[in-house]
Amino acid sequence: SAPVGEPVVRFDSAGVLLESVETVRENGRLTVRLAWRASDVGRLALPTDAVAFAHLYADLGQPPVAQVDVRPGRGALPPSNWAEPVSGFTDEFVLDLTSLAPGTYTLAVGLYEPTTFARFAPRVVGGAYEERDGRVLVAEIIVD
Repeated sequence: SAPVGEPVVRFDSAGVLLESVETVRENGRLTVRLAWRASDVGRLALPTDAVAFAHLYADLGQPPVAQVDVRPGRGALPPSNWAEPVSGFTDEFVLDLTSLAPGTYTLAVGLYEPTTFARFAPRVVGGAYEERDGRVLVAEIIVD
């Protein structure tokens, strides 16, 4: 198998590694690409389901102004379905920026348990990211 790089975020309680985050802006849309792979940490005792999210905040203390929440793999790959060993895959989240007021917004990503909505705790291990309230702050997005 091909060597894999170090993840940027570990979600050990979900058995998930976030390998990379990429953002692309065009035509009033923000595409967020999250590259996932399975973690080798305690896979057997882990929950079977998770929803990934990309949220854009004007204020981190308020609800997001734009968001996409979906199970990984376009809804088809909750972590329990990730074969061993998972070589990884990339999810795309597309956020519409056209209705937002000009300003600076914070992009946050993460995972949560779909029945309780409890966020899986992220641990930032690479990149210039910050963990806050179960979210990983990955970028500042300026809308003009």
